[in-house]
Amino acid sequence: AMSDEALDRPASHMGTSETVSERKFSEIVVQKVAKMQEKTQLVQDIFNVPQSESVIQDYRCTLKKNNNSWGGRLFITQNYMLFLSKDQQIKDSMAFYRVSGITREKTTLVIPAIGVELDTGKILLKGFVHRDETFNLLNHLINYQPTYVYLNEEELVHHIRQELSIEGKSASDVNPKDFIAKDQDRELDGRWGAFANEVKKGTVEDYEKINLKVGDDALRLAEEIKELGAETLSRMKEQAETLDRVERNVLETKNNLDRGDRIIDGVSSVGGQLKNLVTPDMYKNKLGAYEKKDRTVDVEEREDFTDVPILMKHSNDYLEPALLRFGNKRFVCVNAERVEVKQYCYSYVQVASIIMRARHQHVDIRFHDGTDRFRCCTSFVQAVVNEIVLRTKPGQVTVVHEPGTKQFQYGSLAIREQTLQASRDDTWSAEGGFFQAPKSNTTRLMTNAPEEIQDRMKKQDEQINALSGAVSDFRSIDAAIKKEALREIDQLDTIHEKTNKALLTANKDAFRAAKLT
Repeated sequence: AMSDEALDRPASHMGTSETVSERKFSEIVVQKVAKMQEKTQLVQDIFNVPQSESVIQDYRCTLKKNNNSWGGRLFITQNYMLFLSKDQQIKDSMAFYRVSGITREKTTLVIPAIGVELDTGKILLKGFVHRDETFNLLNHLINYQPTYVYLNEEELVHHIRQELSIEGKSASDVNPKDFIAKDQDRELDGRWGAFANEVKKGTVEDYEKINLKVGDDALRLAEEIKELGAETLSRMKEQAETLDRVERNVLETKNNLDRGDRIIDGVSSVGGQLKNLVTPDMYKNKLGAYEKKDRTVDVEEREDFTDVPILMKHSNDYLEPALLRFGNKRFVCVNAERVEVKQYCYSYVQVASIIMRARHQHVDIRFHDGTDRFRCCTSFVQAVVNEIVLRTKPGQVTVVHEPGTKQFQYGSLAIREQTLQASRDDTWSAEGGFFQAPKSNTTRLMTNAPEEIQDRMKKQDEQINALSGAVSDFRSIDAAIKKEALREIDQLDTIHEKTNKALLTANKDAFRAAKLT
C-alpha cells in the first residue's frame, strides 16, 4: 500500500511533463529533432499514415516479394513498417496488425534476413547492416503497441482526497481505478481501430472460446507443486537435525578418545602421571549438554515488483530485448536469459532526470552521482516514467521532453493500474512470472464485447496473476532448497573430516594400549 503522501502526489506530479518552451536544447538535439521530423513528414506524405505515426527508426534493406526484389529503406513507426524503394516507385505499407509472425532467416547467399508473415503472404527483408537490431525492434512493437493512459486529473485528485477524508478510511483503502476518467467513447486509431470495429459487431459465438479449465487445472497443479516443495523443506529440516546429531556424536567420540589418550599417558610412564597431575582434565564435560538447533529452512518472501518490457540500448546503440524491473528499493535491467545486467542496477536516490528523446519511444535515465546514463527503447515510455516518479521523492526527478515528443501524464497509481495488467501470452519475466505488459487498449476494446466474454477474460486474468505469483513462490522455494542443500553438503564434509581425525586418534590409542599389555 502507498502512503498518504504518495496518493497526494498526483496533485504535484500529474499533468503533462515539462514543456519544450521551459528548456533550451543543444544544437545537436535541435538538428536531430529536425531530421526525425523530416523523416516523419516524408512517410506521412508518401504513405498517408495517421498523423499520430512518427518514425522511430529506419534501415537500408531490400524487399523481396512475389519473386521480385527492390532496394530501398524500411521506416518503422509505432504501428507500421513502411518500405520505400530508392526511386520511390515502390512503396509498401504493412500495418503490424496484419503481421502473424516474424523470423530470423538467411538467404541462399547466407545473407541475414527477416521473414514477415502477412495476411497476404510472406515477404522477405534482407541486406540489413543491423539485422538483429531491426528484428528486435519489430518484434517489440508487434507484440507491444505503444500505450498511453489519460486521466481526468482534477476529478481524480478531488475524489481521492474526498475518499481519504472519510472517517475510518486510510490511503491503503483507496482504489485509484475508481477515479479514472471514462474515455471509452474516444475513438481508437491504427490497428486498434480496426479491431474495435470487429469487436463491436461480434457475438459470443464469434469469439475464441476462453478455456478456464486449463487455468483451474494449472492452479491445482501449482498448489500440488507448492505442497511438494513444503514437504521437501520439512524433510530437509529433519535431515539437518539428523546431521547435527551425527556431528555431535562424532565430536563426543573424538573427545572421549582424547581423554582416553590422556589416561594412557598416565599409566604408560611416570612423566605422563606427573603431567596429568599438574594439568587440568580439559576433556571432562568439554561439550556440555546437547542443545538442539532450529533447522527450519527459511523461504524469502516474494518481493513486489513491476516488470516493463524494453529494448536496452548498449553503448554501440544495439537494441537488446530485456525487462526493466522496478522493485521496492532499486530498479534493474534483466536480460532475456533471466539474469540481472550488473552495470544496469540502480537505486532510486540516484535518479536525476528522465529524458524523452527526439527519436520516438527512446528514453534516457540520468543520475546525480555521475553514473553513465541508462538508455532504452520501449512501447511503455509512460509506464517507465510513472514507476520512477512514484518511487522517488517529490521534486527529485526532472522529466524532460525533447521537441516533438509525445506529452503524457505520470506520477499516479491509477496509471500503473491501467497500463500494467497481466499479459495473456507465453512470454515469461526474469523470475518466472509473466511480463506485466500494458493492455489498456485491449481493456477498452473488450468493453464492447459481450458480458460473458468480459467475465471469462477477467477470470483468466485472475488465473494468470495467481499463476505468476505461484511461479515466483516456486523459485523462492527452489532457492531455499538449493541453499540448504549446499549448507548440508558443507556440514557433511566437516563431519567427514572430524570422523577421520577421530579414527586416527582411535588407531593411535589402540596401538599404545596394545603395547601396555
